[in-house]
Amino acid sequence: MPQQPVPVDEIVGLLAKVDPIKLNSLKNSHPDQQELFKAGIVAGPQRDSSLRLKAEIALAGMQAIVAAGGAQIRKLQKRMTLGHRLKLGAQVLTILASSTVLGLLKSEAPPIDQYVAAMVGVLSAILSLLSDNVSKSGFSSVTLERVYSTLVKQQTTAEQIADDLVYSVTAEDFTRVTALIRRANVCSAAIKAALLTA
Repeated sequence: MPQQPVPVDEIVGLLAKVDPIKLNSLKNSHPDQQELFKAGIVAGPQRDSSLRLKAEIALAGMQAIVAAGGAQIRKLQKRMTLGHRLKLGAQVLTILASSTVLGLLKSEAPPIDQYVAAMVGVLSAILSLLSDNVSKSGFSSVTLERVYSTLVKQQTTAEQIADDLVYSVTAEDFTRVTALIRRANVCSAAIKAALLTA
């Protein structure tokens, strides 16, 4: 029974987004294999004669993830920090507004003091909403912490796959190379999904 071709479509799609220069370089280096460079399809004939090229595509994709991932992770860290600071500010203002209202209830305060207390309460509510929106990714309910976790995990996976690919291709262990290309394709899909929600 013929073995299923090793897919690289997700890696090609990721390279098109993250490192189009490297993708074009690979395309130009292998003009006879252009069908492999189409994102969104499983490429290759039934007998996979282009395994070395697919390994090269997979390696380029994993290296692109490692190169671009650090900047994306730092960007998410800054956004999460901002969200946490806004939440802390909202909590402090809520405490301040509550204690001010309690103080105003005990005394005959002038109207300006009542307005200030009300404005502090409204400001704390606005900060609370803002911190919630900053802590979410886009318009989805997925938290930035979850996206961050996915990116860190997949970046680590990409580093391991890249190292293993170099070793396995050099050792001509093509059974392992095939498994690594499949893992690289899955890793690329997860990274693309995380980048879309970030």
